[in-house]
Amino acid sequence: MPDSLQHYEVPRAVGFEGHLYVRPSNSNEPKWVRFVSDGFGSDIKGVYNASSSAVLFVHASGRWFALIFGYGRSLLHPDAYERDFGLKVCLNVVDPDKLRSVDVKTFEDLVVQRRTQTSAGSSLAAFGLDPMQDLLSAVTGVPRDESFAKRVAGSDTLVIVAKVEFNDIADTCVRALEVYTKEDYKERFGFVDHLHPVRDPQDIASLDQRLIASVNEGLSDVTLAAPEVVDWERVEGFTFSSRAQARAFPELELSNFFQERESRQRQDAMQPVTIEDLKRCHVGVRYAGAQQSEDRWSLYECLIWQTPVDSRVYILTAGKWFEVEQDFASRTAGKVGQLAKGAPVFPDAKPGEREGPYNLRVAQERGYAHFDSANKLIRVGNSRVEFCDLFTKGRQFVHVKRRTRSATLSHLFAQGAVSGETFLYDSGFRAAAKKLCSNPHSDLIPEAHPTAGDYQVVFAIITNRNGNWPASLPFFAQLNLTQAAERLQRFGYRVALSRVRELAEED
Repeated sequence: MPDSLQHYEVPRAVGFEGHLYVRPSNSNEPKWVRFVSDGFGSDIKGVYNASSSAVLFVHASGRWFALIFGYGRSLLHPDAYERDFGLKVCLNVVDPDKLRSVDVKTFEDLVVQRRTQTSAGSSLAAFGLDPMQDLLSAVTGVPRDESFAKRVAGSDTLVIVAKVEFNDIADTCVRALEVYTKEDYKERFGFVDHLHPVRDPQDIASLDQRLIASVNEGLSDVTLAAPEVVDWERVEGFTFSSRAQARAFPELELSNFFQERESRQRQDAMQPVTIEDLKRCHVGVRYAGAQQSEDRWSLYECLIWQTPVDSRVYILTAGKWFEVEQDFASRTAGKVGQLAKGAPVFPDAKPGEREGPYNLRVAQERGYAHFDSANKLIRVGNSRVEFCDLFTKGRQFVHVKRRTRSATLSHLFAQGAVSGETFLYDSGFRAAAKKLCSNPHSDLIPEAHPTAGDYQVVFAIITNRNGNWPASLPFFAQLNLTQAAERLQRFGYRVALSRVRELAEED
């Protein structure tokens, strides 16, 4: 136990075994101190609001429960508690039609996180969550049985709004554990099992070794993202050290970690990074006007990476390894494979050729209508929508992108879906596109509502990667593609996925 913590044992008269650890501070006393003091029969000294932290450990039903007060979560080791405990409890008890807030993570190369709230209890549909692509990470709502709580919120932690006396804490913990083991959530929230957390220590150790090899090799597919929602309007930068004068970098990137590491060690003494290094390194957030950073996560928790193992895909995010459900991964791969069958064939790309020059060259060689970055954006209301890169005489909207990372590809797929929908329902968009086209292509864009089945949306990806196409695409890129394709197909479009092979220098 750190010397800075005060230790109190729960009196035997309370009826359960427990220990309280407190980190003192020096400002106003927080409200929760009176609640805890009532149980111990004496005052808890030196606890104030400035940075007060406490953890009450309760032994019940053969398990240890940690009740955190103030900033008490910072006192817990990140590997010491059950992940998603609060989320599973919440999903098992919450009324599916009385949700108040959801946090989701949409997986791309970078994790897109969002929190959506409603003014009144609503069903999951009101939050715009995509069960095929989004990972539910936190939920707040009203339980079906209000004897459990008036309101529940769950992620890794569980928050309940209920009247609980101190002597009832152990019984409340036991009831929460009983709820956690149920599978009621599968009826309405079964999609949360599309991603399975990896729990076997040996499997995790094996996956960590694969990860550390990629980190030390400097592979570009290892990226960083904040594992929690942050207030970006106040963020000035990120640090990779607890030193008071640690440099703040504007972006959370792995290259910045190595730069900070090199600045603290002699270059000739540098050793390969270990998993322990990643877990020990503190990633801090420097807010505008602050002199020091606020340590938020370990570097390990910020890593985003995926790796295939045999026939499975494993993904690391927010410090947790997930195995993609095999049936889910197989269905996704099958849908992508169908999109690639019979797809249009386009000329090879020259070594290092970017999308712009490639599109212009192919348009000249094939007689396609060409839209460069200056004229493919068409204003629709207060935004601009990308029409396409190439438009063929066969009524094909071709969207071209060089494969770099899955986030780039996800933007490509979203671009095609938005353009296709806007083309159908916005006459102004069609009129603007018609002006950008020269004959005979302009004749293929009608003023009246078009028939979607007359057109095909083609996603063309420039890649020099060998391997099984299109299975070699990152899993979440495949998932994003199937979502965009299904959206377009519902409108009536034909959709295809084409590979543009990039020639090697010797070719």
